[in-house]
Amino acid sequence: MNLYETIKADYKTAFRAKEQFTKETLKYIIGIVKMKEIDNRWIEITDDDVIAIIKKEIKARQDASSNYEKMGNQNEVDIQMKNIKIIEQYLPEMLSEEALKKIIDAKVSELKLELPAQRGQLMGAIMKEYRSVVDPAMLNKII
Repeated sequence: MNLYETIKADYKTAFRAKEQFTKETLKYIIGIVKMKEIDNRWIEITDDDVIAIIKKEIKARQDASSNYEKMGNQNEVDIQMKNIKIIEQYLPEMLSEEALKKIIDAKVSELKLELPAQRGQLMGAIMKEYRSVVDPAMLNKII
């Protein structure tokens, strides 16, 4: 079962259990994935696409949460954080710093890159292969 199917199954479970907040959050994510499918002319969405959508939604909710916090609206901050908690469970575990260092060393030797001159090529190669499990900020810091 792919990630999108898992989200839909969890939506049905939340619907049956009458978990309104979880149901609405998952319904929103399903809608965004469906819109991406339509934009791509009904080409099947991969797990990497769903993960990218989830990461984008988490970032948007974190930004909204910080804005609500600046305005002093703690109720909205709590709602955004609850949304984030529900959505985050669908993200894969990110690679550790040690594992990322091994990947970087392997890619540098495999592609015979000269650092720092070819830093962009290294980042591009790693992100292309490991996009769903690598934090770009951590990758950039390590390189």
